[in-house]
Amino acid sequence: MNTKKGKVYKSSEIDLLIKRVKSKGRVGAWITKCKEGRYAVIIRTLEQNNSTAELHEKSDDVYYVIEGEGKIILNGTLHNPKIKAPGELIAEDIDNGDVFEIRKRDIVEIPRMTPHKVIADGMLQYLAIKIYSGQPYVPPFVTESDESNNITKRPQGW
Repeated sequence: MNTKKGKVYKSSEIDLLIKRVKSKGRVGAWITKCKEGRYAVIIRTLEQNNSTAELHEKSDDVYYVIEGEGKIILNGTLHNPKIKAPGELIAEDIDNGDVFEIRKRDIVEIPRMTPHKVIADGMLQYLAIKIYSGQPYVPPFVTESDESNNITKRPQGW
C-alpha cells in the first residue's frame, strides 16, 4: 500500500526557496527527494558561473531550463576526475565533449555514466530531476584493467 501522498509545489514556494538559496550564496537547493531514494528534484541558478563537470553512476538526470541561456557539454571524458561521493565523479572540465546551446524551455537528457557540465551565459536557471536506479551501471566491455576508456573505468573506492 502506498502511504506517500502527492504534493504540488506552488510557484510562490519555489520563488521563496530560490530567494533563500541566493541569500546564502549557494547555487542550488533540493525541492524534494523521495525517501526511498528513487528520485530527487533540484533547482539551480548559475550567474556567469561554470558548474563543475560531473558523472553519476546511479542516476539519470533530466534538466528543464526555466530561464536564461548557456551551454551544456555532454559525453567526452572527465579531465582529471576526483571522487566526490560513492558513485559520483567531478572534474574541472570535459575533454572531447559535445557542446550544445541551451535556453528557456529546453530539456536535456543525461543518462547515467554521461559526463556533463553546464556553462551559464549570464543567468541560467534550471530544474534538475534525478532518477536513481537500484543497481550501478557497469558496461559489459569494461574491466578493471581497461586503461583506454577514462569515462567508464571505475576509480578506486567504487
